[in-house]
Amino acid sequence: MDQAALYHRPDSEMAFIYTRNEYHIYLRTKHGDVAQVKLLFGDPYDFEFDEKGQRKWNYQEVAMIKDAETLNHDYWKLAINIPQRRLQYAFWVEGKDGEQVIYDDRRIMPYNEQNLARMDCFIVPFVHLSDEKWAPNWVRQTVWYQLFADRFANGNVKNDPPATLPWGDQAVHPNACFGGDLAGLIKRLDYLKDLGVNGIYLMPIFTAYSSTKFDTVDYFSIDPSLGTKAEFKQLVDELHKRNMRIMLDGVFSYMSDTSLQWQDVQEKGRASRFADWFQIRRFPVGYKPTDNPDIAYDLTYNVHGNNPHMPQLNTANPAVRKYLLGVAAYWTREFNIDGWHLEYAAEVDQKFWREFATTVREINPEIYLVGEVKHSNQRIVQPGKLDGVVNYPVTEAITRFAANKELSVAELISVINDQMALYRDQTNEVMFNAVESHVTQRLLATCHGDSSLVRMILAVTFLQIGTPSLFYGTEVGMTNQQAPRIYQSMIWDEDKQDKKMLRFVKVLTHFRRNFAKLLSYGDFQWGPRSNKYNYLSLTRQLGKHQVFALFNFGYTAIKFVRPQNSRIILSQNLLDHEEKIGSNGFLIIELTTQG
Repeated sequence: MDQAALYHRPDSEMAFIYTRNEYHIYLRTKHGDVAQVKLLFGDPYDFEFDEKGQRKWNYQEVAMIKDAETLNHDYWKLAINIPQRRLQYAFWVEGKDGEQVIYDDRRIMPYNEQNLARMDCFIVPFVHLSDEKWAPNWVRQTVWYQLFADRFANGNVKNDPPATLPWGDQAVHPNACFGGDLAGLIKRLDYLKDLGVNGIYLMPIFTAYSSTKFDTVDYFSIDPSLGTKAEFKQLVDELHKRNMRIMLDGVFSYMSDTSLQWQDVQEKGRASRFADWFQIRRFPVGYKPTDNPDIAYDLTYNVHGNNPHMPQLNTANPAVRKYLLGVAAYWTREFNIDGWHLEYAAEVDQKFWREFATTVREINPEIYLVGEVKHSNQRIVQPGKLDGVVNYPVTEAITRFAANKELSVAELISVINDQMALYRDQTNEVMFNAVESHVTQRLLATCHGDSSLVRMILAVTFLQIGTPSLFYGTEVGMTNQQAPRIYQSMIWDEDKQDKKMLRFVKVLTHFRRNFAKLLSYGDFQWGPRSNKYNYLSLTRQLGKHQVFALFNFGYTAIKFVRPQNSRIILSQNLLDHEEKIGSNGFLIIELTTQG
């Protein structure tokens, strides 16, 4: 057995309180190296004395379950009850070579009675529920719909900016405006309700210089081209009447260079009262421009990327923190929003996010906080901070496997299982699963126009643990061959919509919501699969309730015998009286286990 591969970290994603008295413990071992693992655990103060007066710890010994496998590791899991909210534990590990060891907090040693008596266990002194991580339950039941107000629907032509493009114009450029607004979104809420989504992720709406509103000028006002605060309040109220939620986009890592604060710095330099609001390396502020206005060199201040128009905020400055926390409190309290999607969250210091979470949760304890983070980041989702992050490693792996053919079936499963192991279970349950968004190419374009492959990818994504999201227009077949950040206007002309895709998405969203409990809390196991024939399967199960899915990404039809006690939820490309699944075909069935 490779002892060096044994790995556990207490008080982390490998050991945490899951529900009020339920504690989850994980152990990582080398793939295929370990035959079985048992957890030795009990109350740290539960001792008795033998006839010689020697103190003996009373502990339980329970086999752990191999929960997941990757190309390099196996993950073992056990959920235990700790009513006294304190615990100590160690691992008994048996390798496939027959070697047996004890793995405790300080050492790995041979398994024998003498070493059992001298274990230095991992210790959980006491679990304070106020310090632990509790994500809002409603998020697990939500299917999100991400949209740009300017691109979605125009309900008031009077607030259209100059040079607004005709709706549906294909000559889109980065600063294009189509005139979409909050009034238009309000008028289309019944469409979204019928689509089956019950959460709106609204891209930036605060006053900004650009049409996409990522470069905020004033956080306390809504951009005039999008509407008014009264209209936004009406939008929130109408959503809540329909039992739908709304999440705002917050860009708190930088401001626009057209903002009052930055303009004052440019004018007054070091003497500006906002000089410490930004990360300035030297005065006067300046840069060397290039042919691309969004890229500069020799900057004297920190910016987002290399964009000189997005000066980085100094969130370590108490004045900046007070201002931004005031922004968050204002929109949360005055408009009763349900969530914040926080752009470029990893570029902001951790202390700020803890204060941010405390501020908005004091107003709305059920608010959802998700960070736009491209990489793995456990710190930002620690207890007391954000609930989750955008799950790019999982959704990108699905696209790289299915559309780009860059991963094998085994590699896809390995990536997803490794990613799941990086976070607490309750964090995974509210991770934001967006296979298509404002930072990706249109999924239909990525799939080279193959709608059947788009449906496959969406179905796989909606079966994952986490809260799924659609990008506006995916349901009607929107695509573009231009750069990802060239966003077109929504297709409302029914003659131009992909009706088959629309019907499919409606079934998919309602499936996800109707099976939300199983798909959030249920066991997840990969089933039969083949690298050679490029198919995979998975099972989601909660008690006797079970969903099985089989996806054929290969070129050869595969046989499948459907159990008698099952019903088809969703399918594509079934052949020969539903006995085979063709290329780019899949089957999702519901069944009840016997017994």
